[in-house]
Amino acid sequence: MLVTTVPIHNAAGEIVSVMELSANITEVRALESRLTSLGLLIGSISHALKGLLNGLAGGMYLVDTGFQKDKPDRVRQGWEVIQRNVGRIKATVSDILYYAKDREPIWESMPAADWPTRSAT
Repeated sequence: MLVTTVPIHNAAGEIVSVMELSANITEVRALESRLTSLGLLIGSISHALKGLLNGLAGGMYLVDTGFQKDKPDRVRQGWEVIQRNVGRIKATVSDILYYAKDREPIWESMPAADWPTRSAT
């Protein structure tokens, strides 16, 4: 709850009443928390993708210089780096899409005494 109080004065400047305003900000706080988490997630994903893209750029450099200098081993090495990083980007994007998908929780009732011995499904 957010509570604000304000004194109410009469013409002589004396406090004759106090006005109190209150607002339930539970939903606002929950939204702020979710936005903070989302910001951290986006920053983490961006950092990971930037690293993978830098790896791609390195592989492209190896391929380009391998062709320019007629060095097939360098071209092969660069191509392997590119393939590896494309695979990692594909897996990262697939993970993001998997976790972003809305799913209904599967609720299951169970006695509290059974909880430590059962694995989560």
